[in-house]
Amino acid sequence: MKRKIAFVLLAGIWLLSGCGQKEAMKSASAGEKQAGAEQATYDETLEFQRTYIPIVEEEMNKRFKPANPSDNPFERYGTYYIDNDRKKFVYLLDDEEAPAVKELVQALKARLGEHVEFKKPQHSQLELKALSDRVAKAMQDKKVIGGWGVGVDVIQGKVKVEAYLSETDRAELIRMFGSELLAFEQLSTGIGLAGYVIEKKDGQILVADPHAREDGMYAATWFSNAPSTVELGNEVEVTVVHGMRTLMMQYPDRDTALEVKVLKAEKLEGKDLAEFETVRKAVQDRIQNVMAK
Repeated sequence: MKRKIAFVLLAGIWLLSGCGQKEAMKSASAGEKQAGAEQATYDETLEFQRTYIPIVEEEMNKRFKPANPSDNPFERYGTYYIDNDRKKFVYLLDDEEAPAVKELVQALKARLGEHVEFKKPQHSQLELKALSDRVAKAMQDKKVIGGWGVGVDVIQGKVKVEAYLSETDRAELIRMFGSELLAFEQLSTGIGLAGYVIEKKDGQILVADPHAREDGMYAATWFSNAPSTVELGNEVEVTVVHGMRTLMMQYPDRDTALEVKVLKAEKLEGKDLAEFETVRKAVQDRIQNVMAK
């Protein structure tokens, strides 16, 4: 009887093992199919762009060749963007009757066929650009933490504001410029750095991660907008705004603190004090080496 039970249990284990292997194989197969489909889509998009972008550039330059890289002579007539999902060049034409525009439309229809379409936007590009300039000027007067950006979103046909805005600032922009042509993207926040405050000056704190990187150095950042209550030697966690900050090759890095949370404010002693001094000396030595170059 015991031998029969053991045999049944063993058979059950084999069955479960076989099922597990089949499920794993199915999962792997599904993953491979998805990866294959994504690669195929990428290849199709790449081939579409390689084939048709040179044609579009050729026809555009025949009629609207810029005098310099910052010039955009087509701007007064409209704009265009690439819809990779539908494999189309979408032209938004503000002046469809201009002779050069008519020629361009005919040429692109003949050479691109179904891969091009033309639309009449509700608001012209010049109108949107003028609004974008006014919104950008208004943003310069605001105390926005982190970077910000303002530009024309040609697909939405609106002026897009990317920033970490308070509800008050957003409401003020809507009051000034209306809501119809404004689109907002609230930048995300996250932990910029956690570590010791190893220096303070002029309302800024220098924070260093106590864990060395692979190269043996310690990540360090000067944070502005730091509260005066933060003390030298405090262990802190600094929240910053992500998205629009200009990355610069410098050491230490620089950023604006959205929030500084004190994790440990007790006086450093023993092992903690030794770690603090090691980190501070390493960062200071690195700063001196950078300045000497």
